[in-house]
Amino acid sequence: MAALTAFSMDPLGVSVLAIKKIISAVIVDISRLIVYGATFFSKDFEILKNHSGIEILLAGTLAAFLGAFNSSRLLNKIALRSIRILAGVLLFLLALSLGIGIV
Repeated sequence: MAALTAFSMDPLGVSVLAIKKIISAVIVDISRLIVYGATFFSKDFEILKNHSGIEILLAGTLAAFLGAFNSSRLLNKIALRSIRILAGVLLFLLALSLGIGIV
């Protein structure tokens, strides 16, 4: 059923899929922040506090959540075909750069 939803051209199906992906991304990001934060703060909190890294950490976290939110809004405005073409081109460029040795 999920495979049919992913390739459905029904706008409601695309919206439901986007919401599921956003919720999954938020859950993964929160768990990752908890694990990495606990590990980092237990060892290097003084370094972070003395070099004003907390602001950078908060800005990065806010940017990640805003990016996920804005992309869900833009999903309705961009055609699904253009997203597939862009993903294919970017994957091809990544494969090419890996093959050449750039990455």
